[in-house]
Amino acid sequence: MTKKPKKPSLITMVKNFAKDSAQFIKQGAPMCSTEEFEERMTICKSCEHLTEEDKCGLCGCFMPVKAGWKTTECADNPKRWHALVGPNAENPTVDLVDSESKDINPDDVLTISGQSAVSLAKIQRENINKLKTKSGKK
Repeated sequence: MTKKPKKPSLITMVKNFAKDSAQFIKQGAPMCSTEEFEERMTICKSCEHLTEEDKCGLCGCFMPVKAGWKTTECADNPKRWHALVGPNAENPTVDLVDSESKDINPDDVLTISGQSAVSLAKIQRENINKLKTKSGKK
């Protein structure tokens, strides 16, 4: 019988979320593209640390949210995926949306620190729905 690894404490999970959230907001709330998100979730789904609730057994984060933020990285050592933006970025990218873009609905644009980024809630909802559809959950 294999022993399940000990999950992080609530305090540790709150600290991890606060640190990740602060970096995400500081960098202008950059969201992963659908391809980046799906690649990260595929990696997570193959990881032994992912729980049935889609949480990481190492950091305690809800992976459909964490994997969608360009500023986050895998909690494992070595990292299975890296931040794409910010101080921990391995290959930094900038993916901000021009608020004058004709293919973006102005209601879906969120302004943070004077820069426009596609709305976190809209993209996160789309990513979670895609993940549920792929896994057969509703």
